[in-house]
Amino acid sequence: MPLIKSKTDLAMPLKLPQVRVLAALAGGGAHTQHRLKDRCGFSAVSGTLTRIINGLREGSSSGAAHPGLLALGFVERHELDINGLAEACFAITPAGEEALAAWVAANGEPPDVRSAESSTNKRYKEPQAQRSEKVDVVSGATNANHQEEE
Repeated sequence: MPLIKSKTDLAMPLKLPQVRVLAALAGGGAHTQHRLKDRCGFSAVSGTLTRIINGLREGSSSGAAHPGLLALGFVERHELDINGLAEACFAITPAGEEALAAWVAANGEPPDVRSAESSTNKRYKEPQAQRSEKVDVVSGATNANHQEEE
């Protein structure tokens, strides 16, 4: 795997989730976090995209500290006004385009995002209602009847 260098002069291998984000942004235009999560196959609530964009600080319980794509200079953040609300959008930079091209030259095109149906993780095989059902340990009641109200 080729090493990439950022404007901060850090050398590190580009990981597949980072490649997915850069590939989703390639070709121009800015995308919201929601759109990027959809294009990359990330869960809407997992925090994966946040860690890829912003990196992890030293001492994080989520893994080893590393810079995100923003700090590496591979993406840039823009604020978009949507009906009076500021929405963060991200766009690839020329350095990001170069890093993506180097990764593809060394590894080929990134694999397709797997669908939940093809996953071997049993969490994705259960219906959504079953996965999100919570049990109150005191009363033994579930939140299943609250699912319909949300």
